[in-house]
Amino acid sequence: MQVPVYLITGFLESGKTTFIEQVILEGNFVEDEKTLLILTEEGEAEIEPELLKQYNVDVVTVEDKEEFTLDFLKKCRREHRPQQVIIEYNGMWPVSEFIRMQLPYRWELFQVVTTVDASTFQLYMNNMRSLMADILT
Repeated sequence: MQVPVYLITGFLESGKTTFIEQVILEGNFVEDEKTLLILTEEGEAEIEPELLKQYNVDVVTVEDKEEFTLDFLKKCRREHRPQQVIIEYNGMWPVSEFIRMQLPYRWELFQVVTTVDASTFQLYMNNMRSLMADILT
């Protein structure tokens, strides 16, 4: 059985955590299934631990890009045995690298969702065009 991986991308404070929390609350992805949430950055918003426990969501945090490897993901698979994976991807890490990355056996990139804050979009496009292009592509 395939394990769907949902990749949530966007720059810091673009609404990734809020989007994930809403998805969990609505039950669209996480209906009683074991979900692994991998966080690769700390933003302003946090999901309440009680909510995560209620919806059977385990959380793993990655501090450094060099730690985010196939071996790390395999370890997550062994330790958590998720039925689905949500990755809140650091906005400063190239998404194209993740797309090329090999995933653990039976894990399949199922969907990529990119959040954008309209109030900062033009600023990012002007100053970090290549990163924005990578995220939006």
